[in-house]
Amino acid sequence: MGWDNASTIAQEVERPQRTYPKAMIAAVVLVSLTYVLPFLAVYFTGIPASMFTEDGSWAMIAGLIGGKIFGFEWLRFLIVLGGMMSAFGMFNALVMSYSRLPLAMARDGMLPKVFAKTSAKTNAPWVGILVCATCWALCLGLGFKRLVTLDIMLYGAALMLEFVTLVALRIREPETEARV
Repeated sequence: MGWDNASTIAQEVERPQRTYPKAMIAAVVLVSLTYVLPFLAVYFTGIPASMFTEDGSWAMIAGLIGGKIFGFEWLRFLIVLGGMMSAFGMFNALVMSYSRLPLAMARDGMLPKVFAKTSAKTNAPWVGILVCATCWALCLGLGFKRLVTLDIMLYGAALMLEFVTLVALRIREPETEARV
């Protein structure tokens, strides 16, 4: 979801002051392992770095290393499956965090009250989820390069607004205590 978006869902986390530091440490360890272990595995096989030239190189290398069992490249399949599960997990986390932004903004009076509607059963901000899903669906035809450019521009603008807001808040209310 991004290290800076944790506050978006902090209200839904039990004991966030204790849970978030533990989760951050665990995430750093897991992310580090997911970079270091595959690198070490390829290093010890002696496969040259020049083989990593295009998208799907990890899956191709996994197919070479794992070989075939009954004509099936099992390790290649597992790498692709892991990538799909990772992408789904990241998308799910983004839906969870981004759909709550319109909810919070509506509750603060910055968006129409319709964005504050939540499901009676799950308390999910269903209007925010539908609006976000519609916006994502509209972006499907843009192509990868354009999507990456758009993502970087929007993320950079949002991050700048966060910093400007934090500076403005510190100037206007210097005695305000930071809370998680």
